[in-house]
Amino acid sequence: MINPKFNPLLKTIMVKDKLTGETLSVHDLVLRRYEQMKTSFMLTPLQLTAKTHKFENIAKISINYGTQDNPVSKDYYIGGIFDPFVGPLSGYSIKEDEYGKAVSIPTGQRLSHDDLWSMQWFLDYVEFLSGPG
Repeated sequence: MINPKFNPLLKTIMVKDKLTGETLSVHDLVLRRYEQMKTSFMLTPLQLTAKTHKFENIAKISINYGTQDNPVSKDYYIGGIFDPFVGPLSGYSIKEDEYGKAVSIPTGQRLSHDDLWSMQWFLDYVEFLSGPG
């Protein structure tokens, strides 16, 4: 959770929630994301069957129903409303033979189990202090 000594400061810094567009304090946004990740169901069952692997890298699916004259579509979240491993993400490789090469995860794509376990890159704003050269 949040170290209590930082609560007063974090309650004064206002940010915009990228999911809802709502303006709220950093403190409240951290608690919101914590709850969203804590209550989100795990994707492990999807990873145990070959047929469902196609859903592993997406955050939501859209179901279209209704008629031709009155089409209706609804989004269903597969991995929860918030997932820190869903694009857009950009960074750079830390592999020795590809150090500094750009990495880009498209909007809406979720990193798979294999992507996460073999991740050898950092987000753009993270500085890798032990890189080549």
